[in-house]
Amino acid sequence: LVFLAGLAVLPPVNEIHKQLILLGFALFQLFEGRLLARWPRGGRTVAVVVKIALATLLIGHTGQLAINSRYYPIFYVPVVTAAMLFRPWAALGWTAAASAAYCAYLWPALRYFSFDATARDELALRVFFFFLLAVIINRFVMDRETADLRMREAQAQARTAERLAALGQLS
Repeated sequence: LVFLAGLAVLPPVNEIHKQLILLGFALFQLFEGRLLARWPRGGRTVAVVVKIALATLLIGHTGQLAINSRYYPIFYVPVVTAAMLFRPWAALGWTAAASAAYCAYLWPALRYFSFDATARDELALRVFFFFLLAVIINRFVMDRETADLRMREAQAQARTAERLAALGQLS
């Protein structure tokens, strides 16, 4: 939400489309937990698809040339969501979908501008950071899940040992 608020105060501040899309992002972010609680499997997909769609809308409504929009980091939101909700390969697949949605704005730009080496390198770097962020976040989430699983196993073993000790004392 802080990230979205930061984007809301970037110029142009008075552009109503931008503010409405960011408000939509914030509202969806606030109610996403309820969606995931009510619909655990399908809700994950819906969450990522809605965020990709909102990011695509925002990029399309900000700036003259969408591919050069300073708001491209909005695509980090669906990438992070996918990295947190899915296993590694699925997270990378959703990151590829978000990257494709962002890169789709390249084709209209090619009618008016040439795609030189500098532009190619910048686009590649932006897409690379989408994937880098997905891998880092997903790795952190997977490590945390593994640690939580080990903790639960250790607690279960401790409870079993306590029961056996109580049974031994009783006998």
